[in-house]
Amino acid sequence: MKLALCFGLLWLGAGWAGAQSPLSNLQRVPLYGYDYHRLDDWARANGFRLRWVVPDAQVRAVKGSSVLELVHNSRRMSVNGVDVWLSVPVVVRSGVAHVSALDFRTVIHPILFPVRNPVRQAVKTIVLDPGHGGDDPGNREGARQEKTYTLLLARELRA
Repeated sequence: MKLALCFGLLWLGAGWAGAQSPLSNLQRVPLYGYDYHRLDDWARANGFRLRWVVPDAQVRAVKGSSVLELVHNSRRMSVNGVDVWLSVPVVVRSGVAHVSALDFRTVIHPILFPVRNPVRQAVKTIVLDPGHGGDDPGNREGARQEKTYTLLLARELRA
């Protein structure tokens, strides 16, 4: 619940980052069966500064108070200290970090550049999908099941 709440707060406050550069303008690099974009090209197009924390292993992208940290051969990314899981591992080739086009489109851009509701247009529907349920308990720790807590969080937010 704490992670979901942190993610929600991060998402709500992320709009300051400004308009993003379209991903379609970036060159696609095919690697290991996936399309990737060079992280340095994306950073330059969106006003982020890159710095290698550990050469060819861990890279940090910074814009204002927004900080992304990515690690070679890992799906885990940190956004402002909150771990976010990518679909495909980050790849470093010839000293350049590459992130999958899928992850830019479905993970990174929605967090950093959330879609805004047009001014003076009322929000009519908010959908909460807690995930898991039925035969899918999600993660388990002893007798505790993730599906129980995701449903409780959704019910609390509904109120």
